[in-house]
Amino acid sequence: MIPIKHKTIFRLRSRRVLGVLAAFFLLAGCMHDDKDPSAKFDPAQIRLADDIHLARDGWPAAFWWTRYDDPQLNALIARAIVSAPSIAVAQTRIAQSHAQVKIIGNWWNNFQIMGGGIFTKDLQAGDILINYNLDIWGKQSHAVEAAIGAENASVAEAAAVELEISTEVAQLYYGIQTNYHLIDLIDKSSEVWKLAIQAQEARAETGLGSRVNIAQPRVQLLALERQKVAALGEIKNIREAIRALVGATADDLPEIKPVPLPRSVEAALPETLSYELLARRPDLQAMRWYVQSTLSEIEATKAAFYPSINLAGLFLFGKVEVGNLFSKSTTQVMGLPLIYLPIFQIDQLNAALDSARASRNQLIERYNQAVFNAVREVAVCGNKIQTLQAEHQLQLDKIKDVNRSHEAAEAAYQRGLGNRIQAAEARLPGYLAQTELLLLESQLVSLDINLIKALGGGYRAENAEHDPNSSDNTSSSGAEVTGK
Repeated sequence: MIPIKHKTIFRLRSRRVLGVLAAFFLLAGCMHDDKDPSAKFDPAQIRLADDIHLARDGWPAAFWWTRYDDPQLNALIARAIVSAPSIAVAQTRIAQSHAQVKIIGNWWNNFQIMGGGIFTKDLQAGDILINYNLDIWGKQSHAVEAAIGAENASVAEAAAVELEISTEVAQLYYGIQTNYHLIDLIDKSSEVWKLAIQAQEARAETGLGSRVNIAQPRVQLLALERQKVAALGEIKNIREAIRALVGATADDLPEIKPVPLPRSVEAALPETLSYELLARRPDLQAMRWYVQSTLSEIEATKAAFYPSINLAGLFLFGKVEVGNLFSKSTTQVMGLPLIYLPIFQIDQLNAALDSARASRNQLIERYNQAVFNAVREVAVCGNKIQTLQAEHQLQLDKIKDVNRSHEAAEAAYQRGLGNRIQAAEARLPGYLAQTELLLLESQLVSLDINLIKALGGGYRAENAEHDPNSSDNTSSSGAEVTGK
C-alpha cells in the first residue's frame, strides 16, 4: 500500500500532470484550422502536345555551349560565370543563408545562462541559473529545416543565375556574329551597285545614257550603307551589353572576331518532356525549396502553441568570498522542470500561423504557375524551331534556283552574250536570298539557346522528384506540400 504522505504527493503530481495535459489539449484546440490549403502541381501532368516533338539525343549537357565548338564563346561564358556581378550576388545569398542555418541550428541556442547581479536582479551576486529548452515539440528543429530549405533554394537560384548568364552571353555573341555576316552580304551587294553606278556614269559621259539612270542605283547603295551603319552600331551596343554582363572594364573585353554561325544546330533534347522537367529547371527547384521552407515554418509555428518544457539548474553560492567559494555551507544546487504555457499569446500565435499558411499558399500557386510557364516555354520554342526548320529548307531550295539564274547570266557573259553589268546584277537576288537565310539561321540558333534554357541547360537537382506515382504532393524529403 502507498503511505498516506506518499498518496498525497502522488495525487498532487497527478493533478499537475492532468493540468498540463488539459492545458496541452486546450492550446491545441485554440489553433486555427487550415481551411484552404493549396495543392502543388501534379508532376504526372507535365507533357507537350502530340504535334510538338523534341526527340533527339537526351537532355542538354552541363556545358551545353561547348557543342558549338567556338573557343571565343567558351571563353566569354567561362569568364561571365566567374566574374559577373550577378553571380557574386547569388553567392552572397548562399553564404547568408548558410550562416542563418548555422545560427538557428546551434544547439547552444537551447541554453540560457544568467548570473546574479549581472543579468537579473532576482539572484545574488555569484548565483547562476542555467535553463535548457527540451524542444519536445520540434519548434527549433522545424526552424532549422526551414532555414535549410531557404539555403537549398538559394543554391538553386545561383544555378538559375548561371544559366541565365550563359544563355544571355550566347545570345549576344551570336547577335554580333549575325551582324558581321550581314555586313559582309551588304558589302557584296554594295559592290554590285557601285559597279552599276560606274557603268551608268560612263554611259552618260559618252552620251549613250542619261544621268537619270544613276539615281536608282544610288538610292539602293545609300539604303545598303544605312543598313551597314545600323549593323555596326548594333555590334557596338551588343559588345557593351556583353561587357556589362561579364563585368569587364572599357579595355578589358577581348576582340570578338567573325566566325560562321552553326549551320546545323542539333541540341541534345529529351524524347519526351515528362515530370523530369521539375528536376532540370533550377528556378523550379528554387521555388520548390521555398515551399518546403514555408511548410517547416508552419510546423515551427504550430509547435509554439504547445507547452514549453525547460530544465532549470540553480546554483546558489551565497556571498562570494575566496575562502568559501566552494564551501558546502554556502553552495546550494537546485534542479527543477519549468513549464511555460502560451495561454495569453494565442491570438498572436494564430496570426503568425495564418500568415505562414498564406505564404505557403502563395508560394505553391507561384510554383504551379512557374511549372505551367516552363511547359509553355518549351512548347513554344519547340514549335518555332520546327516551323523555322521547314522555312530553312525551303530557303535552301530557293537559293539553289537563284544560283541557277546567276550561273546562267555569268555563262552568257563569258560567251559574249551578255555584259558585265547584267552578270553582276544577277548576283543581287542571290545576296538577298542569302540574307534571308542568314536571318533564319540566326533565329534558329537563338531559339535553340532559348529551348536549352527552358529545359534547364544541363542542371540536375540531386534530390528532386522522380516518380510521379509515388508522392505527387510531397517533396523529396517526404514533407506534405498540400498544407497542414
